[in-house]
Amino acid sequence: MRRELLVLICGLVAVTFVSAARGADPNTDGWEFKAAPYIWAVSLDGDMTVKGNTVAVDVNIIDIIKESDSIFALEGYFEARKGRWGGFIDGTYADLSMGGNVGPLSTDVDFTYWLVDFAAFYRVGTWSLNGASDGSGQDLSLEVLAGGRYTAMDVELDISTPGPSTVVDKRQDWVDPIVGARVFLDLTDDLSLVFRGDIGGFGVGSDLSWNVAGLLFYDFDLFGRDASVIAGYRVLDQDFEDGSGANKFAYDVTTHGPILGMVIRF
Repeated sequence: MRRELLVLICGLVAVTFVSAARGADPNTDGWEFKAAPYIWAVSLDGDMTVKGNTVAVDVNIIDIIKESDSIFALEGYFEARKGRWGGFIDGTYADLSMGGNVGPLSTDVDFTYWLVDFAAFYRVGTWSLNGASDGSGQDLSLEVLAGGRYTAMDVELDISTPGPSTVVDKRQDWVDPIVGARVFLDLTDDLSLVFRGDIGGFGVGSDLSWNVAGLLFYDFDLFGRDASVIAGYRVLDQDFEDGSGANKFAYDVTTHGPILGMVIRF
């Protein structure tokens, strides 16, 4: 199942880029690319159910630092654009550990988490906020996007009982369709803000999934290339359920935390 979904994702991303090329403004100079490695210092609020056992996963970044193999979610972002059209793929990996409770029993929770966002976007327009026409003013740009979000996780619960502990585990993945928008605001020649929001699931994968992020960009020259340091905050809420009874898996969790990274343009 995972292999087929990954093939589907790669195919959709390829279609995104090909469609962008066909729909691009022929007056532009060509393709523009962005690559961004970054980290996401995550906290989690909610609960998950593994084979009928429900455990709360209300943990902050301090708890995760103490107990996890990876204290940050590692991420990579790639974008291609030509004219008003383009596409991006945004991947996240985390290996998290935390404590919790299944009813009156304590439990240890370990799960590996993969998240891949992919979408095509279209720039609706750019507007000057102070009337400047030479590119030196504050500009506001709006883009709309549509794509999907692939989630995969491998969860293990080690439940303490009066006798030997009970271990239950589950591998689960799903794909959510998403629609959303991005807003770009130039503050100065070197500073800008980017806001992204999307909503998805609609019962296809998750019952509902929503994501919001706000990032501050500081531009600088990196060995002759345009680059930016980025800092901000992201919130992702997912409500997914599959199966019933002793086979039930559910993930109703809000993942949130600060982001720090770098963008390189070429």
